[in-house]
Amino acid sequence: MKPPMTFDQTKPCRTRDGRKARIISTDLKSFSPIVAIVDHENGREECVGIFHLNGRIIDHMDRPDDLVNVPEKHVRWLNIYDTPDAKLYMTKEQADKLADDTRLACVRIEFEEGQFDD
Repeated sequence: MKPPMTFDQTKPCRTRDGRKARIISTDLKSFSPIVAIVDHENGREECVGIFHLNGRIIDHMDRPDDLVNVPEKHVRWLNIYDTPDAKLYMTKEQADKLADDTRLACVRIEFEEGQFDD
């Protein structure tokens, strides 16, 4: 089960349906204090939208034009052994340095935050 996603207005964002968006203000005196410029569906124009702090247009309902954070990409290195043990490292250099002579492989793993494969 996926954990609920939270919206961080300090990080890059886009709409839930994938259109580019950029926040231009976060202090509008309103129940929806975030002001953002969003690519229009036609791809040639932009429009202005106001959003709640959670990135939604309607506070309690997900919509395609809500703001969501662009998933951050991460890379890790996995040392694989002929046992159930595997060790994950932040860098290849670290994986190589801490490997023992029974290592079968060192695999680069790239993933995005919020990615949950079946």
